[in-house]
Amino acid sequence: MRRYYFPIFHNGETQADEVGELFGSAELAVQYGACVARDIASDPEYDPGAGTVVIVLDDSGAEIERQRPQLMRIDSRTRRKPSGGLGRVSRTLNGMRG
Repeated sequence: MRRYYFPIFHNGETQADEVGELFGSAELAVQYGACVARDIASDPEYDPGAGTVVIVLDDSGAEIERQRPQLMRIDSRTRRKPSGGLGRVSRTLNGMRG
């Protein structure tokens, strides 16, 4: 298991990820980074013009991937919403709003 970090660039500022997450592979870390980006995009206050990027770094600080939040369409027939579960990310972005 390796530790990966997910700093977020938003409105010209970088919010560091001091804690990171443990994953068995870089591929799993990239998938998690995509999940973080989807969670950000699902926030009703998300501004697509803010230049938000989720950066995936390995434990040596090497950049592996960049994920941009993509607005998701909700199926009007099922009213399904993107799943949450990344409260740490929402709290981070709330702290960056000014």
